[in-house]
Amino acid sequence: MTTEVASNADAFAAARGLLDVLPQMVWQLGSQGQVQDVNGRTLRYSGRPREAFLGLRFAELIHPDDRTQVLADWHTLIAGGRPFQLSFRLCCNQGRYYWFLFQVQPLPTPSSNFAWLASGTIVQAQKQAEAELQRLNHTLEQHVEQRTAQLLRSNRSLEQFAYVASHDLREPLRTISSFVGLLRRKYQGQLDDQADRLIAMTVSAAERMNKMIDDLLAVSRIGQHPPFQPVNLQERVAAVLENLHVLIEDTGAVVEVGQLPVVVGDTSQLSQLFQNLIVNALKFQPPGRVPAVCIHAVSLDGMWQFRVEDNGIGIAPADFERIFGVFQRLHDRQTYEGNGIGLAIARSVIEEHGGTLWLESQLGEGTAFLFTLPEP
Repeated sequence: MTTEVASNADAFAAARGLLDVLPQMVWQLGSQGQVQDVNGRTLRYSGRPREAFLGLRFAELIHPDDRTQVLADWHTLIAGGRPFQLSFRLCCNQGRYYWFLFQVQPLPTPSSNFAWLASGTIVQAQKQAEAELQRLNHTLEQHVEQRTAQLLRSNRSLEQFAYVASHDLREPLRTISSFVGLLRRKYQGQLDDQADRLIAMTVSAAERMNKMIDDLLAVSRIGQHPPFQPVNLQERVAAVLENLHVLIEDTGAVVEVGQLPVVVGDTSQLSQLFQNLIVNALKFQPPGRVPAVCIHAVSLDGMWQFRVEDNGIGIAPADFERIFGVFQRLHDRQTYEGNGIGLAIARSVIEEHGGTLWLESQLGEGTAFLFTLPEP
């Protein structure tokens, strides 16, 4: 035994009374990983006498699956001469392996070869928790993959429906509309009032059906768009208001538009979004009230938050989610026209652009639709 080793061994022996009561394993190791001394906790964990450790290389106690990597790490880390950590499975009592985390400290010696003091804490519970977390993550990833596959199948089904709606449904509807239109042109005024009314109702129903097909196709195509590009919403909203100028003039509406930003998205879909919200604001008004609509945006935590507010009839809290369903109407067609799909399209557009849509409202006092879009 060299003088350096003997000196360190004497120091370890002198401190054994303290080291033996520690809850951690404590080893004194040579530069090549040979065990020079151990504390009492090591003996209790291993079930071996102290003599069985002396001169043994600690790598012999490591699980075979961990040994190669741990030895490679050991030789790399001791070259730095600084404290480091190692985690591995160690053979304990009755040949069972448990996970330990070792804190390794260099011991001062007169020569350039360090001795090392290693203290090991059992981390079996943490490792089991990590393994369980990895298992759960793997299970979650599998569920996500399965759900993604289901969504892809649903999207394909929706695309197939869009094809059917645009071809197979339109053709008989076109035929019905043509024949009813022919009846209307040829016989209107020649039959009794009830016949004229029935023909008018059939024409109106065919027109509504055609509009419903258009709306369903719009919903199905929201996920099908060219790559997003910068969209100047100030210009888009101005164009929407120009398209709605007849409705605005007829209702006498006052529309106030604040400063709106440039976002990244699909021009057509974002235009449709604002048109649907503005049309709703103008349409759902109590008799005799002049519509007032306010549109503005603020920047919050990397998102633009928009607010489209009106002074209309308002919405009851119980209906806040219902109104976003496809073909969901709160009022009959005689009172307020429409197919009940505009807000479903609006929410789908917002979600496709990475935002959220919600509302604030009180019956009789108006409604504010709020939505977010990411800042570029």
